Amino acid sequence: MKKYLPIFFLLLMIGALVLLIIGSTSASSGKRRMDGRLAIGKISKKPYGHYVAYSGLSTLFKKADIIPTGFDNAYLDSLQEFSTGNALVIITDQFNPTEKEMGNLMRFASYGNTIFLSTRSISYQVEKTLSVTLEEEVFPYYDSLTVELNTPPFTSKQSFTYPGYEFASPAHSWNDSLVDILATSVEGKPLMFRYHAGGGNIFMHLAPLSLSNYFLLHKKNLPYYEQLFSLIPSSVQKIYWDEYFSQKNLNNQQPNPKQANWWTVMMRYPSMKAALWIALITLIIYVLLEMRRRRRQIPVLPVPRNDSLDFVRTIGRLYHERGDHRNLCIKMGSYFLEHVRNRYRVTTTRLDDELVKTLHFKSGYPEPEIRYILSFIAQLEKEHSVSVWQLQDFYQQLEKFYKQA
Repeated sequence: MKKYLPIFFLLLMIGALVLLIIGSTSASSGKRRMDGRLAIGKISKKPYGHYVAYSGLSTLFKKADIIPTGFDNAYLDSLQEFSTGNALVIITDQFNPTEKEMGNLMRFASYGNTIFLSTRSISYQVEKTLSVTLEEEVFPYYDSLTVELNTPPFTSKQSFTYPGYEFASPAHSWNDSLVDILATSVEGKPLMFRYHAGGGNIFMHLAPLSLSNYFLLHKKNLPYYEQLFSLIPSSVQKIYWDEYFSQKNLNNQQPNPKQANWWTVMMRYPSMKAALWIALITLIIYVLLEMRRRRRQIPVLPVPRNDSLDFVRTIGRLYHERGDHRNLCIKMGSYFLEHVRNRYRVTTTRLDDELVKTLHFKSGYPEPEIRYILSFIAQLEKEHSVSVWQLQDFYQQLEKFYKQA
């Protein structure tokens, strides 16, 4: 196998070189691709940014001041001090205000102001306050989005669509007594609500990319934007464009480019990415090839014989052949008493009735047979000889005890 390894590695190097050439060629081909990165809520000219939505406010509301709020929540603390006739536009991927922030927003709306909220995901705090839950998609990057405006409040039922990301979360449950449904998906699921909050309104819009540059500039979708924002009173004095919640979500979810590791940086370049993957696959193949068994199979050794057992058997046969049955019975009796002491934790100094009853209780062996064994052992000290029949009977009694006790 080793003689083929140089050829194998040569082929891998040639393949890596070809991929590097193809990657560099495709990178320099000059073909333009649409920037598919999301810039939800940001005043960005990227396809999925919201520059058109932001700049269009000055056209729709010529008498109003358009004010970006900045990237901190300082303005939220002073919302309750705002006068009536203002509006707040919030466009973000995830709307997750704290309890205090949500309270400020509700008070701001109750003073006669308008909140236009466009988001795909809301926190539990918002669900509890507005009595609504959403059908959030784990992978919401489906192609094409269609939104249908209801009548009323709009003058006619219209449908608007585009071939980009859907990125919408229709409502799953809501309280009919608190809301009016203003727009739906093709399947009829709500994509926009109106909440009445004191003297003002809260509009919850659940398809933030339908306000993106790509959607609004696609074919004849601009009237969709005009009709949505016509829900804000034309007499509005100030319109605040929120940048806090979109930035808050961005900071929580997107890693800092300065903290990206070396692997992430190298994966940005197609040529380097291909080279790294080839090197990794080559290393895996090399490791798998080197994992083969190189040494001969270890032979199976026979189980070692129990020499002590053979020794005991030899000694037993020796006593039996010499006819010294009494001495053999004494050895067997000593082994029996040692066995009783070790297993049943009893004292065998005196072979009396108390030992018989104790051994019967612990072993469960019949009392008469235990008494016979112990009396025979005690009698051996007085006997000068033992017949072969007595030896055989004693041996059988002991074996029976070992097997049953």
